[in-house]
Parts: sequence; structure tokens; C-alpha cells
Amino acid sequence: MRPSTASQERVFVLIGARPHTDWLPAEIARDGRGFLLTGEEVPDGYDWPLERGRFSHETSMPGVLAAGDVRHASVKRSASAVGEGSIAIQLVQSLFAYERLHPGRPTAAAAPAGSASEARTLAPSVAMPPP
Repeated sequence: MRPSTASQERVFVLIGARPHTDWLPAEIARDGRGFLLTGEEVPDGYDWPLERGRFSHETSMPGVLAAGDVRHASVKRSASAVGEGSIAIQLVQSLFAYERLHPGRPTAAAAPAGSASEARTLAPSVAMPPP
């Protein structure tokens, strides 16, 4: 292919589409490129210890939600990420409501004591990188 030039009024550039999810516990399912699998995308091989079903933006770790570009099959646009963030907030409210209706039943699985995941497991939480 020969280099060429063209006059353009607008250009859309998408760069840096790597998920940077290495900081998350290994128990959270990812696709081959590192994007987080959520809802029905999570393969059957991941144990689901709760009585309730997995929410649409919930990862393979109960109570941990993902929204925006880090999520597998997301649209990868800022407006979509904002919308997914608002969905995640709604799901956090659902997690709290479930907890109120079913006291004593966990809304999230606790990490084994002393594990690397223990410090990062919050119920409910939204996956965000450390500061």
C-alpha cells in the first residue's frame, strides 16, 4: 500500500485500548486480552457461591462490578462508559436491597483470610485501580 494524503475536516483516533487489569485478583475472569468478563459472559467454570444470579455488570467475583472500557464487549466510548457507570450504581443499590431483604446471606463472597484478594474484596464494589 502506497502512502497517501487526504484532506480531512475531522479525525477520530482510538489509541491505548489496553485494559490494565493486572492489579485485580486472579479470581476475576478476563478474556484473552485482559478485559473483564461480566454477567452472562463469565464462563461456567467460575464457581458462583450465591443463591441469586449474577448481575449484568458483575464479574466472576460476587459483589465486584465492572463498567466502561475495561469490560469485555463494551462499546469503548466515553459516553457509553458514563452510561455503564450509572448502571453499576443502580446495581450497587440492588446489592444493598438484596442484603436488606435477605439478612445474613452474603451479597459477595469473602476472600480467604490472608489472601492477596482479601484486602481488595469489598461488597459491593466497583473495580477501580489503586491510587
